[in-house]
Amino acid sequence: MGVYDVYGNSLIGEDEQELEDLLPNRLLVWHDEFDKHGIDRAKWKPVYGYRDSCGTFIYPEDADRNSSSGDGLSFYATKDHPLSNAVYSCPFLDTNNLFEFRYGRFEAKIKFPSVNAHHSTFWTLGANNERICTSESEPYDATRGVLFPSCGEIDVAEFDNGTVGARTHWSQTGFDTAGTSMQGGNIASLTSTPTDWHIYSCEWTETSVTFYVDGVQKGTWATSNGVVNGWNPFQHPHFLILNCVPYLNGTPSWDIAETQVAWVRVYAPVGVTEYIKETAISIPSSLSVSVGERSWLGTPTFTPENPSDMTIKWESFNEDICTCYGGMVIGVSSGTTFVKATSKHGCFALCKVTVS
Repeated sequence: MGVYDVYGNSLIGEDEQELEDLLPNRLLVWHDEFDKHGIDRAKWKPVYGYRDSCGTFIYPEDADRNSSSGDGLSFYATKDHPLSNAVYSCPFLDTNNLFEFRYGRFEAKIKFPSVNAHHSTFWTLGANNERICTSESEPYDATRGVLFPSCGEIDVAEFDNGTVGARTHWSQTGFDTAGTSMQGGNIASLTSTPTDWHIYSCEWTETSVTFYVDGVQKGTWATSNGVVNGWNPFQHPHFLILNCVPYLNGTPSWDIAETQVAWVRVYAPVGVTEYIKETAISIPSSLSVSVGERSWLGTPTFTPENPSDMTIKWESFNEDICTCYGGMVIGVSSGTTFVKATSKHGCFALCKVTVS
């Protein structure tokens, strides 16, 4: 077994055993040991912007303000951010547009803080949802692409007020609605000692999501339970997220709340022994939408069918006519343009979009 970069090149080879807690007989396709100074921007994308739900806080433009990396990762919420009206500064790191995958085992070694009124999570969202903000003063925007919770969510380790749990979320009304979030696979307490180091894992297959702590199975959930009106968000690619925020069902008594992460790793599904690199992708060749209409182009078809990295970047050739995030096209004004989907290794496909 080897360890590979995003292009399928061997990273570790014979020295792979230098990684502690490496799973035997599994192909490691993506990982971050946080052994470099600063956040690796080739692996993690900071989400910026201001948010006032669940309290008043900011995702800072400077990711290093609320994180440090070199001997593992430390990320933390701090009180008294200087932006007007913001009380807390909180990190939000994700792999959206950098690494996206479907199925396999993903896990992280984490130590949560011993504080009250705090929320810290290792989780995923469907990659057809794109969370993008460009500055601290910009309102936080989670409406690009397929809407949450339709995109689907897997919480591998969700720390709240001293307890760490696991669960899944999806929309009760089906595809692309921002309605009530349904919850499944709920495990209220994964461990009685969340402030100690533990390895939190999820084995994700087409049919199930199974949670583990330190290699011990804690529960499993059938993905068929998340199907609403024929839409299954747990059979589409997801991206990884690490973040923390003040949990304001209580009153924080802290100025700094720190979560520590030794590493994050993603393994190929059971039985896959070689890195699979896509050689082609395809999307619908044409699409017609009305001004203001949302229409999903869908997840591109890959050749081979299940590559190790399913990252897709979407681009509208003219955003005055339509926008496209996560494969979701929105008509802006009448006209014709193209949407381009590009894979991790440079394969691309075009769709002609007519807006009327």
